[in-house]
Amino acid sequence: VVKLSVTLRSGSMPRISAHMMFLAASFSRFCTRISRLDSIASLMAGITLIVGEVFVIGDVINVAGVEGEVEEITIRYTKLLAGGERIYVPNLSIVNSIVVLKKSVRLPQTQA
Repeated sequence: VVKLSVTLRSGSMPRISAHMMFLAASFSRFCTRISRLDSIASLMAGITLIVGEVFVIGDVINVAGVEGEVEEITIRYTKLLAGGERIYVPNLSIVNSIVVLKKSVRLPQTQA
């Protein structure tokens, strides 16, 4: 094993070994890959919701403890309208949660 070190002329900076630089670069690449995986998973969740039509605009859903009318479905998030507030729920959270369809604009309503 060959160790290389870098020393700056000012003498005030500590030595940085090539091994430490390699570890830092590897860690940086690892973090970048992990963040890409999360972004890809989020995009796939959006596509799944849009293509699968689990719910559509106008439906009332309850997801992650939030109930509201679906106002918009995008690749990254679903926008709900609840009590005059707009709530943006990440699609990845929706796909990983239980979704209760409270009211559907496509299904006939039954009398209880």
